[in-house]
Amino acid sequence: MDKAQKKAMVEQWKLRRPEMGVISIRCKATGEAFLGASKDTRADFNSNRAKLSMGSHPNKRLAALWEQYGEEGFEWLVPDDNHNNVVVFLRRDKAGSELVCAINFNPNTYEDYRFGCPPVKEYLEVFNSDDVKYGGTGAVNAAPCKVEWKPSHGQESSVAIRIPPFGAVFLRGQGKLRPKPKAQAKRPEKPAAKKATVKKTAKGDAPAASAPARTARAAAKKAAPSATEKKPAARRGKKAASAAE
Repeated sequence: MDKAQKKAMVEQWKLRRPEMGVISIRCKATGEAFLGASKDTRADFNSNRAKLSMGSHPNKRLAALWEQYGEEGFEWLVPDDNHNNVVVFLRRDKAGSELVCAINFNPNTYEDYRFGCPPVKEYLEVFNSDDVKYGGTGAVNAAPCKVEWKPSHGQESSVAIRIPPFGAVFLRGQGKLRPKPKAQAKRPEKPAAKKATVKKTAKGDAPAASAPARTARAAAKKAAPSATEKKPAARRGKKAASAAE
């Protein structure tokens, strides 16, 4: 890389607009989630991951869990939705009960906001900061939110919910999602039956005889003496009889 290319990369880095949002790191084993506001989510995520890998992260609890379970033991439900300023994370207690938390830092209400989730049957809303009893506008999820086999955010199942503006929604999962339908294998197409072709003959013409029939006729002609051969023999016999008399 020459100096001109390096200078262009530096200028591009200075002019870039960092993506602001919330960083959420969740431990799969314990369900603990660690949140933090960020002015540059990508840079801060890489920084946190590097500090955790080197064992120099300031959060001792997160560092201990990272050392125990490794990087594969953590996940982000919605780590990259900085355009909508929404973060979704999951909490799990020791008994295995899960609670999904969705927080909207945007003044817009999101209808049917879909995100990846565990394969439970449905989610029931247990808290909504926009409920009228808290002085909100009432943008709640009154009916259970059904989980479907639709891939989202790296998971096979997902759910769509309503998220109020500048609000938070907590949902509890219940039941078990029905097994994923198996893809039906396509049956091999049967080859079309060949239609028998019949040669058209002119009116009054008999259809052509097959090869075996022609062979049989030729053999019969050779075996049987013809009528023309018998007649001369009979005449010669009569002449011999008259000569004897």
